[in-house]
Parts: sequence; structure tokens; C-alpha cells
Amino acid sequence: MPNKNTPASDGNRLVQASSTLQSINDEERTIECVFSTGMLVKHYLLHNGTWQFMQTRLVLTPEACDTSQAEKGVLPVLDQHGVWNTKNVLGNVQEITFANNEARAVLKFSQADSVQDTWQKVADGSLRQVSVGFDIIERELRIEQNASGEDFEVMYFTKWRPVEISMVVMGADEGAFTQSALISTADTPVHPPNSTAQAVEPARQPPAADRALSLSQQEADVFDLNKTGSQAWADIGAKIYWDDTNKRCTTGASGNKLIGVALEVVGATASETVGQVRLGIVD
Repeated sequence: MPNKNTPASDGNRLVQASSTLQSINDEERTIECVFSTGMLVKHYLLHNGTWQFMQTRLVLTPEACDTSQAEKGVLPVLDQHGVWNTKNVLGNVQEITFANNEARAVLKFSQADSVQDTWQKVADGSLRQVSVGFDIIERELRIEQNASGEDFEVMYFTKWRPVEISMVVMGADEGAFTQSALISTADTPVHPPNSTAQAVEPARQPPAADRALSLSQQEADVFDLNKTGSQAWADIGAKIYWDDTNKRCTTGASGNKLIGVALEVVGATASETVGQVRLGIVD
């Protein structure tokens, strides 16, 4: 049975400005950020044998999050979840901590000339939104209540592993942003009571295999992508993989990255080289 859970702080919490959260070092190119507030975010999940949109939450505790990649210094900071090109690497994550139901990180940006423009926007506060890509290790269905006292299901990610943190134009978690000393955030609400994620314009490339990106709304993570013309997609919901060698989608798993599921049946004729794919979590 699902557990009943109503977060006491939902909708009332503010992002508190402090000297710790406003730390920015221009010489070292480091800045602190809140990359998750545990806000409700919609993801497309396979649940009880059916693909469906569900409200989800990240559990934000040290016990729930595997921070080993950050501790090793190999957790990247990316531009718009761009996992397919090394040019999208902006730096790395130096530290991840948890406090007051917030996940926080210290981001270190590369000294490379190609990163200078992005760093300047981050440093002057014109680029502040961040989004986390993560692997799901364990999950649990729980029940919450809305303002009217009505129950609704929420999938809690009780064990998870961040695999990258991205600078984005818009993110699904309204409380996830960098903390610049140039901008006060003391009066900025994390999210209104019982809110759901806002519209997101995702990066225009498939995310890494089995990873959850902060995508919301039913249309946000649906793309028409190139496919192998000689291969039929016989079933809606079939797993779709990215063939990076040939730069196209396939149903063949060997050596390829799982990116999502097919949303239409497509034949195997030479002219049928595009298929509709929903990117995101695949269990």
C-alpha cells in the first residue's frame, strides 16, 4: 500500500539568502547553487504495466543520494544536459550537501575560453537556472493531499545518483538556481502550495540512458527523431535506443544508449526514417 505523506513545508518555504549561499569566486570560477528543492515534477514512468505521467519527488537526504561521482571529481557541469558532445562540458561539481530539504552543490567552471561566455552570464546573474540529471536506484509510491484534501499519487525517488548538473534557460524545479552575491533571493518563494512543474524547453538531444531529466508537460519531451529505415517499430511503448555511430534511433540494444519509448508504430520501408519518441525515464 502507498504511504500517506503530506510535507509540512510544502509551499511555505523560502530560499534563504546567506553568506554561505552567496559564495562566488571569480578567480577560481566556482559558485554555489541549489539544484533541487524536492518540488513536484512530472515524469513519464512505466507503472503497473502502463506508461503514464506521474508526479515525482526526489528525497533530499545524504542517505538517499549517492554522491560518489562528485566526491571523485567526475560529476560534470553541462550546458542544457548536452551529454552527446564534449563541447557541452562547462566544468565539474566539487561538492554536494543537503540542508533544509534542499540539495546544494558547488560548481567549478573550466578556465577554457569556450566557457568564458557562460561563466560571465552565471557570474553576473543573467543565467541562474540549473537542472539535475540522475539515475534512479530505488523508488516508492506514496500518497499526498492537495489543498482540497484530495489524495493523489506521487512517486518518490528514495535512492538516486546524480550524473550531471546543467545550466539551463528554464528548469522544472522553480527553486533550483545559482546563488549569486549580486542577487538577493531572500524573498523568492520556492513554489506555491500544491504546485506542479512549469513548462520546460528541453535540450534538443536525447538524454543519457535511464536518466531522469527535469522535463514537464506532456509535449515537452516528445521528439521526431531519425530512425533506422529498414527497422519497424511494431509497438507503442517499445524501448528506443540511440545509435551514436550512425546518429539515429533503433530498437537494437547492443552497444547503444536507452533514451525513451516509441509513441507510434512505424514501418520498415526506405522512406520511413523518422519516428516519434518520448525521452526520459525507462524502467
